[in-house]
Amino acid sequence: MQDPIQHYEVGCKFWIKGSNDFTMGPGDVKLIKNLIEFNNLTKAATICHYSYKYAWKKIKNISEKTGKAIVNSHRGGKGGGGEVTVTSWGKHLIFLFESAEKQLNKTISEINAEFAKKHF
Repeated sequence: MQDPIQHYEVGCKFWIKGSNDFTMGPGDVKLIKNLIEFNNLTKAATICHYSYKYAWKKIKNISEKTGKAIVNSHRGGKGGGGEVTVTSWGKHLIFLFESAEKQLNKTISEINAEFAKKHF
């Protein structure tokens, strides 16, 4: 009996690293993009399956590690409902991440095209 042909491909997880132990990965990007869309940390955190406290900690950590605020926040009125807006720096970090992701995905696709030609 012959062994079935095995299929292999390359996958990659990545993050942006910087000074002061700064790292930003896909979860951070998803959180910031949801903040851009909804201007509400509670909603963005819920979509990412994060607690409000954890999401706020991630935002604060990125701002502290990079030395620049990635959000501006405004407290809500009597019933709460504050607003969080992403700064141009936060949007720039998203741009950097997505640019790197696009380049990496292209390279991975090229490698996987070569893998498809080989039998293991």
